[in-house]
Amino acid sequence: MNNITCKAERWFSSKGASRLLAAVVILSCAALQAGAVMNGQGQDIFPVAAVFQSSATIAYSHPENAGLTISSGLVVANGAVAIGAASSAGSRLWLQGSEADNFHVQVSSQDGTGKILTVSKDGNVGIGTVTPVYPLSVYRAAGEGTFNFESGADGAVVQNRLAGLDSDSQNQVWATGMNITDGRAGFEVYDYTDGSARMYISTGTGHVGIGTNSPTAPLHVSADVFRVEVSSTIGASGTPCNVGDIRWDIDYIYVCVEADTWKRAALTTWP
Repeated sequence: MNNITCKAERWFSSKGASRLLAAVVILSCAALQAGAVMNGQGQDIFPVAAVFQSSATIAYSHPENAGLTISSGLVVANGAVAIGAASSAGSRLWLQGSEADNFHVQVSSQDGTGKILTVSKDGNVGIGTVTPVYPLSVYRAAGEGTFNFESGADGAVVQNRLAGLDSDSQNQVWATGMNITDGRAGFEVYDYTDGSARMYISTGTGHVGIGTNSPTAPLHVSADVFRVEVSSTIGASGTPCNVGDIRWDIDYIYVCVEADTWKRAALTTWP
């Protein structure tokens, strides 16, 4: 070992090399404060960002080798960090909990009481809650509960996609969003499985299209049938109604032509 001295403030190499080539092992220092590994020219080689008490076990080696290990709970090697594991498993940052842990990650507010972000040990993510019961659970105690999906690019697709299997194990993909079929920023319910917009709401006019993304009326249905399933008989022409109400029974179609005024047309069969 290259004559390394453990000091209260810094690690120091008296060899004066431009970098620390040999391994440094410090066991049970009384107090290793925030400092750095330095060479004889006073240049920092490796910053130390924490205070370790007498139980600390710290190992530092050549940058091309093992790296830094602290009490087997933190490993820094080759630009990667592992917490709770012996290696980063090919990731830049690897966090591994234990069976005793309630959470793998928690992010709190500055006073320690906030519930900003939680990753539970079963993989559920909570925003505003420490008890996420779904893959993503979001809670806000007061004020609006809002998801905001936004793009600054002209005509860019902004959507929420849902994918799953039907009862015959066939994959189905649905989306809600804008600019899915065109760049006009209309709101759509889009069927990716079939490749068509099932419902479209135009910007500006607010026209709703069923089976079309170019509605020309407040309700535009692109189909050859429109169904009102439940029948209803109007007993008197003065029965309360709103203009435009439509009803039917086995003998008549009823239309409300003005407030509380119905007219009817008889239904007949033909060969």
